[in-house]
Amino acid sequence: MDKNEKIINFGKQSGINTTGELLDPRFDWCFKRIFTASEEQSKIALIDFLNSILFDGKDIIKDLTVLNNEMPVESYQQKKARFDIRVIFQNGEQALVEMELKAKDNFFKRSLHNISRMYSSQEISGKNFNSLKKCYMVGVMGQNLLGDDCDYINELTFKDKKGREYKDLSDMQIVYIELEKTADWRSRRRN
Repeated sequence: MDKNEKIINFGKQSGINTTGELLDPRFDWCFKRIFTASEEQSKIALIDFLNSILFDGKDIIKDLTVLNNEMPVESYQQKKARFDIRVIFQNGEQALVEMELKAKDNFFKRSLHNISRMYSSQEISGKNFNSLKKCYMVGVMGQNLLGDDCDYINELTFKDKKGREYKDLSDMQIVYIELEKTADWRSRRRN
């Protein structure tokens, strides 16, 4: 069985059409290939994607570097973390991007764990805490996990019980994109 046949069989098992002209970017390997290939177009696509999701299309990210997608562990007891895409922006801020075709029920806890780990991995020795840079987690999910009353793009923030947002805690920003909710929008655009 050649590579293309394996892809088609995997797609059939997963319920995704891989026989069309374009491969489905909801597959991790295809998603990573689009955004992390060595070609300059991949870097441009990743910068545009992150600017559109994190900064409402403003040209904030000018350059970025794709980092090793594994966070180092501090002890043999610590669980390894591997991400789809991990980047650092020219200003020192970092982002994780995860594609989850079928998000597991622990996706939210994993998101919190991973962004916290990325944030706490910044070197702080000999510096004050104001030098810590903002970290982002972008979760692209193939299904609806947040409920029908949420939009297809949702930015999570820290709030108290009275609904007041705390800007000092905004150094960790999580954004979820639920692709399942875009089906109606896509069908309206075609008509």
